[in-house]
Amino acid sequence: KISKKERYQKGDLVSFCAIPNHIIKEMIEQGYTQPNPNCQNQTPQLLKKILALEEDNITIDRVVFINGSLIKNSQVFIKDRNGNLLTIQPSQSIKKGYFWAMSDYNKKSYDSRYFGQVPLKNIIGIATPILTWD
Repeated sequence: KISKKERYQKGDLVSFCAIPNHIIKEMIEQGYTQPNPNCQNQTPQLLKKILALEEDNITIDRVVFINGSLIKNSQVFIKDRNGNLLTIQPSQSIKKGYFWAMSDYNKKSYDSRYFGQVPLKNIIGIATPILTWD
């Protein structure tokens, strides 16, 4: 289930349209995702957690730290499963009106570690899990 919200918080699981850039083009070309006709420029629609918002500091090394705290399952890979080089984002502060979209349960997720910050305006809505498991 997807619902719209005025203010988003860290931990929200959101569906959003990816930013049209060369990294997203690579995602499609390498088969990580597909274009979505409902998104501007037919970028993919993704589902990730909001792990950082405005003014949070992201430090990227072999793993990701947000405001100095290690994020679990945040290993940074330099190549994908097919041996293609990945674009890795530099350490940064989150800009006003943006968020850091990342999985904290799947270390191999293709997320903001590789495609960067996402505008809050790209959020389609919050996903509410109906059936979950560990």
